[in-house]
Amino acid sequence: ITVPALEQLLRIYERYRLRNLAAIFSASALLLLSGSVDSQDLATHGDNLLEQAAQLARHGHLEESLERYNEALELYRQHAGADHPYTALVIRYMGQVYKMSGDLDQAQNCFEDSLTIIKNAQGAGHPNTAVALTYLADNCLARWDYTTAMELFERALDTLEKASDRPDQNTAAAYLGIAKTSNRLKDGEEGRVNAEKAMHI
Repeated sequence: ITVPALEQLLRIYERYRLRNLAAIFSASALLLLSGSVDSQDLATHGDNLLEQAAQLARHGHLEESLERYNEALELYRQHAGADHPYTALVIRYMGQVYKMSGDLDQAQNCFEDSLTIIKNAQGAGHPNTAVALTYLADNCLARWDYTTAMELFERALDTLEKASDRPDQNTAAAYLGIAKTSNRLKDGEEGRVNAEKAMHI
């Protein structure tokens, strides 16, 4: 598989993830905020902020998107806690928007913070920790830190394979990340093998 084709696959997957930024919250926000007196109103407000932020990002309005995510972040920090996995997800979404804007340093901070929260809350072996690793690895790849990117992608893949014997789109993303990093490191054969593994999932 060629590098341009691989990059196209990764972009398609990134668009898939961006389209689904707010989806995870729609069914869980009421439960998350159920301890509050106005839990339903807060849940609706949180869902609305996340959906608005995702739509703004999709249409290229990145500053406005970050403003909405910041509002959502404060809401979740206040009512779920700074160390809650859902808070970590909002931080990760902000990292995606910073990455889209070209601010890779700020994106790196967000992805690292998100990973730390999820790892502490759910454990190093949890699939969500592996997903957080792939986001951080993607950003390292964009920063040309290929050695770190490869290490993180491989850790993510190892975690996912240990957590489940049924590969999914997150496993495919880890394989694609390894493939793209291998190509950047001039190891075309390794890139081809891992790209094929991703495409067969």
